[in-house]
Amino acid sequence: AGLVGRLRGPVAELTPLVPDLLVGVEKERLLSRTAEFVDFGAPGDLALDAAALLDVFGLLDVVDIATTSNLESQDVARIYFLLSERYEVDRMLSRITQLPRADRWSALARAALRSDLYGVLEGMTRRVLASTSSSSDALQRILDWEDQQSEGLSRARATLDEIAGLEQFDLATLSVALRTLRTVVQQGS
Repeated sequence: AGLVGRLRGPVAELTPLVPDLLVGVEKERLLSRTAEFVDFGAPGDLALDAAALLDVFGLLDVVDIATTSNLESQDVARIYFLLSERYEVDRMLSRITQLPRADRWSALARAALRSDLYGVLEGMTRRVLASTSSSSDALQRILDWEDQQSEGLSRARATLDEIAGLEQFDLATLSVALRTLRTVVQQGS
């Protein structure tokens, strides 16, 4: 109850901003999904709200980061969603969703991958915020952080590009992709 009480207000304030915070493929996904819901007969506002639920989930991490770091939630959200786009979190989530769910263990493995991916995105956001100047805009802060991590990111991008080029994805490839991202976050600490 305490956690819900602490997060409810800030998440409610940020939720209407989600369509403007998303960029690239993630924004296209939101708009496409909204159009699908409208085509099914949903009112536009409700369709947008429903289509944004996946992204609203990320606001829990955004608000937590902002609260524990004493930062503005909107500033944290801009970095969070830009990182999500730059590191193709949406695509990885889609691939995790496509993994087989033949049994309980497969479902648990998928849930663990999703949770770990959100944890990596949260960790990246925290690293960018902690290691860059607050006087820069969100994109510049990310670019500055990437410059600081250039050697590790170069190796990580090579691995991620190789994985992205595969036609088939399984638990092993997605686990390696996630571990690669986690390593980048850990190097930045």
